[in-house]
Amino acid sequence: MKNKWNLASLISIGSLAALDIIIGLVASVITTTTGITMASGIITSITEPLLLVVALLVVQKRGTAFLFMTIVAILALPINYSGPPGFIAKVPIIIALGLISDLLFLIFQKVNYWIAAIIIGGFLCNWYAFAVAFIGRLLKVPGIDNFLNLMPILYLVILLFIVGGFGGILGVIIYNRLKDTYVVRRIKGV
Repeated sequence: MKNKWNLASLISIGSLAALDIIIGLVASVITTTTGITMASGIITSITEPLLLVVALLVVQKRGTAFLFMTIVAILALPINYSGPPGFIAKVPIIIALGLISDLLFLIFQKVNYWIAAIIIGGFLCNWYAFAVAFIGRLLKVPGIDNFLNLMPILYLVILLFIVGGFGGILGVIIYNRLKDTYVVRRIKGV
């Protein structure tokens, strides 16, 4: 993994993070208008690992996930994304997820990108769900108990790992389609 940053790398990470927030906002609107509980969570459980894996594979530099998730955390603070608006505790949760995702990518990319994507996606979804639920319960955020009573915890962990892993797999598929394009070669600095 090369660690030479260029402007194209930074712009691509910022753009993918902003796209993640936009998709999250659209998903929130879908939840609000249809009344389907957790619809936005299901949509973002697929799209966030997808976009994060695309960013990791396209940029392939240490700190990519950290930068991606830091931008997401800052943009998510005033909106209903990964917790209620103004829920300041979601910022360190999201930033820590970026650090952990970078570490997982460093460890598992040597084995296989597919395995790295599945593990990062599954871990991402479980981290979000349980870190936000745990801190939300400590701070008595309304609606957290409804989430925790949704289904048995073991089923929830397995389901979130499958959904997040699926998002990671989609990210690798998209990357494989894009990796030979001029834009991706330029971002990589090749």
